[in-house]
Amino acid sequence: SFSDQQNYILKWKNSRFSIFRQGYSTLKAISGWAYYSRQAAWNEIGFLGRPWGQEDQIPTLLYGKRPWDEGINILKLMEETRDE
Repeated sequence: SFSDQQNYILKWKNSRFSIFRQGYSTLKAISGWAYYSRQAAWNEIGFLGRPWGQEDQIPTLLYGKRPWDEGINILKLMEETRDE
């Protein structure tokens, strides 16, 4: 049953053995990745899509831009790039 499956996985989460806790974390991460990689889920969370070809304009520390210093509105930027 579903509750048996859920209890089994929760035993991994609360295990005293780190390998089981790591397994739980891995399953959780893979599940989240699988769900949110679907475009159907993007609308549910308000994600406007991938900014293909304009990654350098997204404010991240990787590209040396800091959104809190430059006043960049990431949602506005993504919306503008989606229309192109």
